[in-house]
Amino acid sequence: MGNSNNATVLDPEEIDKYSDKIYPECVRILYRVRARTILTHISIVLATLYTGWTEETWFSNLLLVSAFFLYLLFDLYSTRKFNSSAVPDEEIKSWGRRLYYNLAVVGLSYNIIYMNLAFHGVENAMVYLIVITALFSIGAVTIHIYLKGLSSVYIISAMVPQSVYYLVADVEGGVIFSICLATFVVGMTIIGLQINNNAIRTLALNHLLQDAKEKAENATKLKDKFVSLVSHDLRGPIS
Repeated sequence: MGNSNNATVLDPEEIDKYSDKIYPECVRILYRVRARTILTHISIVLATLYTGWTEETWFSNLLLVSAFFLYLLFDLYSTRKFNSSAVPDEEIKSWGRRLYYNLAVVGLSYNIIYMNLAFHGVENAMVYLIVITALFSIGAVTIHIYLKGLSSVYIISAMVPQSVYYLVADVEGGVIFSICLATFVVGMTIIGLQINNNAIRTLALNHLLQDAKEKAENATKLKDKFVSLVSHDLRGPIS
């Protein structure tokens, strides 16, 4: 029983052996789900226009939301371009780095937009912010699992500014709330790294099994060929 469990455990060296195959596969998987995520962000951003439509905030809110909206449209265009074309493996790393930049921009943009509303006195603006970013943080941990630290980039960029805000702002219970947010960031980051580790091990194991299957098939072909040759040589003298 113990031997069967150990058979499925991959050493870091075995995972590294498949890294050149795994990384492009991970990036392509993430871009396939990215388009739906961007559309969700777009719907949330457009709803923010209504949330922040007051006499004091409409112009600044419209400006910030429009800038974020255009960025999301460009991100959606780039994502669909990637998914519809055969991107060579040598260009995959640059596309992978874009995912980190994009998630950081998205997390910071939500903070800028909603903190602007809070600064202008929009009621519950910070509540909306924490609900949106917390839900997307949980989503990041469950969706962006194939690149190490990718979900952490969004969580940190989305939640840390809020933690700092409550730490320095004159808000009742702000310090406690700031500590709670920081704890959330640390906890979700640890969970995200663990999920990523399991996902990469699963992909590496799939490649290992595929290689073993190919070796077994090749061995079977060689055996059949050998048996065929021996049978032919044995039949020759008899005939």
